[in-house]
Amino acid sequence: MWKTSKPNIEKLIERKDVQGLIALLGDPDSLIVAAAARALGEIGEASGVPPLKEKAIIGNLAAISALGLIGGDEATTILVHLTEREDFPHHVLAGTIQALGETGDPQIVDHIKRFLVNEDDWILRETLAVLKKFLSEKEVEFLIREQQELLGTDGVKKTAVMHCKNCGENFTHQQAQVDSITSKDGSLTRYLFLCPQCGANLLDSKGQPIEQIERHPIEQEEEEETEE
Repeated sequence: MWKTSKPNIEKLIERKDVQGLIALLGDPDSLIVAAAARALGEIGEASGVPPLKEKAIIGNLAAISALGLIGGDEATTILVHLTEREDFPHHVLAGTIQALGETGDPQIVDHIKRFLVNEDDWILRETLAVLKKFLSEKEVEFLIREQQELLGTDGVKKTAVMHCKNCGENFTHQQAQVDSITSKDGSLTRYLFLCPQCGANLLDSKGQPIEQIERHPIEQEEEEETEE
């Protein structure tokens, strides 16, 4: 059996041989496909978007990452559509969110903010990292509150209510006060949710809100009036 040598992708990159790299996306060796996809991303040539799309839609992370590096309207649109794929495993979805951050397009904020309430730590971590490229810490905190307010587990609008262990009162995320603590050298800032009633901290030892999910207060009052 004749042995064939592997393509020299570094030389293709040096020559900016986009067509040669595109041809390698059809190679049976997955490692060569991944290397070619990464190379197309590094070169940043828009003509590589359509062939990369064919690999991205089947969950190829190298192709997804390359689309983010190339950027532009076409690549960004493809990545946004990929975030809507319910059949993607969590690590591929997280990689797609990361790639959207690489596009540098601030409009992606509206497309990924819903993942702020995702239960998967990997997806949540990437979403936060990307949002912080475009928004301030307080703006990110506001989006978190907004998404938690919209969270409903059974199709009925529900509100995440923060609970104060000090005075026993419950408050929505919007009602809670936001404060911050900055380290002496200025390298670290920690944001806090404080009880508007007594000023106690509404976060647990892990920095997570002390909360419970309740029906929206307005809906609850309407139901109680109907029962009466």
